[in-house]
Amino acid sequence: MWNTELMLLLLIAFGLFPCDLLAQRAVDRIVISGEPSGDSCRIEIQHVARLGEGPDGLIIGWPVRVVKDSRDRWFLFEPGSPSAAKVYRYDGGFLRSLGRDGQGPGEFRQVAFVQEHPEGTLNFFDWGNGRISRFTIDFDYLDQLRLAVQPIYLLITSEGRVVVSAIRLDSGGRALPLHLINSNGRVSTSFGTIIPPYPSSPGNHQIRAMTSSREGGIWEGTLANYELRHWDRDGELTLVVERDVPWFRPHRDPATRTDRRSPSPKPKLQGIRQDREGRLWTAVYLPQDDWRAGFFPDTLPSGLVIESPLEEGHYDTRIEVLDPKTGTALASVTLPEAVGGFVGAGVGDVYVYAQHISAIGEPFVDIWLLKLVREPSDQGVR
Repeated sequence: MWNTELMLLLLIAFGLFPCDLLAQRAVDRIVISGEPSGDSCRIEIQHVARLGEGPDGLIIGWPVRVVKDSRDRWFLFEPGSPSAAKVYRYDGGFLRSLGRDGQGPGEFRQVAFVQEHPEGTLNFFDWGNGRISRFTIDFDYLDQLRLAVQPIYLLITSEGRVVVSAIRLDSGGRALPLHLINSNGRVSTSFGTIIPPYPSSPGNHQIRAMTSSREGGIWEGTLANYELRHWDRDGELTLVVERDVPWFRPHRDPATRTDRRSPSPKPKLQGIRQDREGRLWTAVYLPQDDWRAGFFPDTLPSGLVIESPLEEGHYDTRIEVLDPKTGTALASVTLPEAVGGFVGAGVGDVYVYAQHISAIGEPFVDIWLLKLVREPSDQGVR
């Protein structure tokens, strides 16, 4: 009689049993079904800042991202601006512009993100120059790290490791979308395997919801599937949290509608955040009942007027709080717009931001603090 373990080892040795499948057997999977009861806790929303008001802090282009550092300063990035970032006080008052266009030390071509390192430095991901530029908390330039890959997204874990999202194919044609970057800017470990046939094109899997975890790894998920995966500091999959709800089924269509005659857009996992208690906050785009109103007339250079989709006009945003420890959905709230996302990617307080247009056509950004508060009858949620 064959020993089962010996047979598996032989199958693996001869390439007849995929190692990925064996590894997946040891990964814990938590399925969270149903709606929050609403009896124990709720999400409290507090508006804390508006960025872009006043002549100095005026926003030129549509903001790319909003980040907050440990000194409670907001960093806002916008395409078309001559500076790398605009910096604001916590109350929204403008502080300064940071950086200038160029390729030299401390200069930028297109900043996509900034994150504070656990050691206290500010790390700017300069997409245009393909590097990370590091500054002190007082904005003094330190050095730079040139990256061997051109990532779509980058974050720094709670232990200071750099993780990027960028599709690379291995010799077997599998897509490896996540990568740990070493101190030389090169890939040390690739993980997050997508085995063909892909649920969607590999390019769509570069756009991921990602955030740091308390344990030193990351949480991530793709747009078209309400499934949150935790990878540890070495790139090993340790936990999968699946949200099983009728209003979000896995699909192959993360795109925005192209015209009013199209079918209703699909839901999208837009963001993930972990708070200090280990709870997972998610932002999910859900199509509005009147999503066809999210189109506007757009005049081409030829003079032809077409209808262009405005993603923010298609969706509401459902914010949920999930507890992996108990396998329950604790609370949810629906915002009547498509928010820009969660502020930053670190573990801690939870903020969301949204871009708006004033009556005279000037863009600005609103920021809200989200808190999970328990109802008077509840004694178990802290």
